[in-house]
Amino acid sequence: MRGTGFLAIWSDVEAHDLTDYRHWLTREHTTERVTTKGFLASRVFRAARDDINRFFILYELGTPEVLDGEAYLARLNAPTPWSRRIMPKLGNFMRGGGVMIARGG
Repeated sequence: MRGTGFLAIWSDVEAHDLTDYRHWLTREHTTERVTTKGFLASRVFRAARDDINRFFILYELGTPEVLDGEAYLARLNAPTPWSRRIMPKLGNFMRGGGVMIARGG
């Protein structure tokens, strides 16, 4: 990771919403975020289980203060129609940001 901040998001998606969710994630949402000032990159992970559609998204941020910045808050507070349709379908949704304190690998 290049920056000093991160945003982590966990959520579950029902099987019948999986295609729409994946299209939204790859065609709109991650692109929208990484083109927001201070967002550097994103990684999307899926649980390696057949009985659940659990996702983890890790966004790299230049600094943790990006999450309090005008650019991110403007996007967060003005979701697209597709985002407004997807967000209520996300189960076990958790979002949190922070500071990178160690790197390895």
